[in-house]
Amino acid sequence: MAKAWKQLLPVFVAVLAGLAPPLHSARAHFGLYGEEDFTHNGLLWTYGAAFLVIIGFLIYRKRTQGHLTPEQRDLRSRVAELERALAVCTTELQNARDYPNECGMTPAERQERLVSASEIRDKIAEINDQMTLH
Repeated sequence: MAKAWKQLLPVFVAVLAGLAPPLHSARAHFGLYGEEDFTHNGLLWTYGAAFLVIIGFLIYRKRTQGHLTPEQRDLRSRVAELERALAVCTTELQNARDYPNECGMTPAERQERLVSASEIRDKIAEINDQMTLH
């Protein structure tokens, strides 16, 4: 029981410190005191700029998605899947090179992974060529 109290004591102290009233009224309102307006320290402008950036990003994403045809979306998703498969394959090959004893990959398996990686690269190049045509 004493061990649990030793572990929980910092949590209780932090909670009590958060619940304690501020020592000065300026600490309660982001350093503001008296009749001072909160726009003077830039807090409103910071939150406003962040809000505008988020809204702008959402509008940008909506517009770029609207200009893609269904075929282009399908090609992009296929490229993303192939790139993930290529990343897995190259990671396995790199691990086999770096840690040959721990990996346990036979030379035949390594050759198979090399062939599949080159095939995946060829498919990605082919799909990218198709995307330029659309």
